[in-house]
Amino acid sequence: VERHYLVYVPDSVKPNAPLVLVFHGYTGTARQTMAYSGMNEQADKHQFIVAYPQGTEDSKGYPFFNVEYSMHLDNEVDDILYTRLLVAELSRVYELNPDAIFATGMSNGGDMSYLLACKASDLFSGIAPVAGTMMNSWAENCDPGGMMPVLAIHGTHDDITRFNGDPEDKDGWGKYLAQEDIMDYWIFHNRLEKYRSLSLPDVDPDDDSRVRLKEYWSEDHDIKVLFYIVENGGHDWPGMRYTWWNPLYYFSRYQMGFGQTRDIDSSELIWKFFSTVLSERGRQR
Repeated sequence: VERHYLVYVPDSVKPNAPLVLVFHGYTGTARQTMAYSGMNEQADKHQFIVAYPQGTEDSKGYPFFNVEYSMHLDNEVDDILYTRLLVAELSRVYELNPDAIFATGMSNGGDMSYLLACKASDLFSGIAPVAGTMMNSWAENCDPGGMMPVLAIHGTHDDITRFNGDPEDKDGWGKYLAQEDIMDYWIFHNRLEKYRSLSLPDVDPDDDSRVRLKEYWSEDHDIKVLFYIVENGGHDWPGMRYTWWNPLYYFSRYQMGFGQTRDIDSSELIWKFFSTVLSERGRQR
């Protein structure tokens, strides 16, 4: 199967650079995700490479990553293998740092990030799902080879990937976990015993949202779990860049029901988290 992706390489990037994979949502595209995420700006600023994988089309003609939604159970596309091949290709071409490969994504792309943490943890040094979840079908068999730093961003009023999960599959995607249960899994897996909750500054009082951060860590190691809860937030990528030609402009602005928070920039938070992971690994060496 011929597969596609976009890659962004800053002009002055050096060998041994980090790589961030950014997975699009269901029905989305790599190009749209590159446009709205703002991750290229972070790459220019902090000198890392970004790749935007493109999913294959399902029977309805919609691009997707195979995380075992109900309507994709008969689909044999192996996106874990695709990701492995993609990382191998990019590593060959750009001389990447093998200890600095990260995954993030929106919605279906966030689900894909969790799936990779469960099934391909040898490749990744951290994940940052936005509006993503873990499907029951593979969450119960999640088996990372080691500890996994996790940053998650999710809106409490997300009506696509519901904050409280869908244990009875009422929406037809398949059964999936509640956000707090997902965090509990990674907290337990990473053996984190410390916790604090912070209310972030209300940068834009007119966006009808507030952001709360739950931070989990340990005194025995440097692995962390960060959970950004967008109170009154919908199904979106906080800090999304709007362009008039991007279909997500209209979907996000007029159809999601709940507004997008302007109190945080997802891409900025995600890279800050990944860079901290890198710094801590370097210090341990």
